[in-house]
Amino acid sequence: MRALAVAEDGPPERALELQYLVPDTLAKPDRIFPYVADGWDGWCFATKAAYRMRSDGVRIAASPRDVFVAFVTSGLLITDWGWEVSDPRDACPPVRHDERLGAAVYTREQS
Repeated sequence: MRALAVAEDGPPERALELQYLVPDTLAKPDRIFPYVADGWDGWCFATKAAYRMRSDGVRIAASPRDVFVAFVTSGLLITDWGWEVSDPRDACPPVRHDERLGAAVYTREQS
């Protein structure tokens, strides 16, 4: 799987998210949604990550209001990732997921 170029001038935490949170999200998503946007078709992997990355590489607690998402094309290209506010009706999907994404094709069983 390849990632679309990370902006060299972007914040350091964006590269750290790609290094740590994106692989965790792709390996153990809480939900997977299909999406078609901006000429891409693929999936949105979403998880209630327990941590977020600071720019100095330290892991800190993630906000319970947020969900981490990674967008992957059908050609297995990671096009975008980051934090979004979770839907207040359901903790995992991003807000307005029903307007932007298809119905979940995978939901992890809660233990």
